[in-house]
Amino acid sequence: MPLLQRNLHFFEEGTLKLKPQPLMWGDRESVNSLKGPFDLIIASDVLWLESLVEPLVETFRHLMDTVKKPSILIAHETRSLRIEDVFVQHVVQRGFSLEKISHVKMDSFYQDPNINIFQLTFTKGQN
Repeated sequence: MPLLQRNLHFFEEGTLKLKPQPLMWGDRESVNSLKGPFDLIIASDVLWLESLVEPLVETFRHLMDTVKKPSILIAHETRSLRIEDVFVQHVVQRGFSLEKISHVKMDSFYQDPNINIFQLTFTKGQN
């Protein structure tokens, strides 16, 4: 968190307000303690251990109760296709739609076949 806090000044311009907050995956109390609502949830490099996929997706599901625009962006480097497949199965089962962002939409510096961005939108139970 200290490094993230220090780097925030690069992004805070105009009406953009960023406030990173720690979060324990799979812990509903941790989600409830956040100071929302949120417009967007961004996660980076969070898919690396299969045992953490379920708590991560469960946390995303709990966060849907706190957001204005239920959208999550996840950037990660693919280390295991199996973990990525397990992640996709879990998000679909928990009521999300998933879109893989095309590499051509990424900054050219990050256009690597192993770097992916997913956009999750919660669809189950929406009005």
